[in-house]
Amino acid sequence: MMTDEVLWSQAGTEKHRRILDAALEMFAEQGYAGTATAEIARKAGVSEAAIFRHYKTKKDLLIGVVAPVLRVVAPALVADVKQIMSQRYPDLRSFLAVLVKDRVGFVRRHHRVLRIALQELPFHPEVRAIVDEVFVRDIYPHATGTITDLQRRGEMMELAPELVMRTIISITAGHAVHRYYLRPGAPFDEAVEMELLVRLLSKALGPER
Repeated sequence: MMTDEVLWSQAGTEKHRRILDAALEMFAEQGYAGTATAEIARKAGVSEAAIFRHYKTKKDLLIGVVAPVLRVVAPALVADVKQIMSQRYPDLRSFLAVLVKDRVGFVRRHHRVLRIALQELPFHPEVRAIVDEVFVRDIYPHATGTITDLQRRGEMMELAPELVMRTIISITAGHAVHRYYLRPGAPFDEAVEMELLVRLLSKALGPER
């Protein structure tokens, strides 16, 4: 499910939908602090009062953009990760190829709301709590079995499973920052990029020789 589809499902009217669309775009491009509700209202083609009929404060509007997307996609995301982690892989590279493809696809579908979440993590405990709930509590625990199995068979360096997942997420997140935020219009071959990510992670997490 795409970010826009999730937000539209939360909107009871066409006007509300335009408010959410405008807020998503402007918070992603300018950040929360750099965006005034008056600007969002102009872009949405509504009065500022119309925004405050749906949201008491600008902070409530921010949470109204971030929380539904992360909470609606979370069950599907967890299900995907559980499916990936339920398989037994012949080697580390096979595991990483499946996981990286899944994570890159997730970022592609939701890169704007993820950008907002990452931008606002240091400043809004409410956003940090949502991200912690979705990624740390629900995702990390499912990684333990597969990672331990690969380590037991000598396919992966002996590291705590959570550290392994943090490393994978950090490297794929760095890829996403460059792809969607620093060079959004640059030529991009996703297949080549994913192969490079898998090669780099295989070298980083492979057994020490």
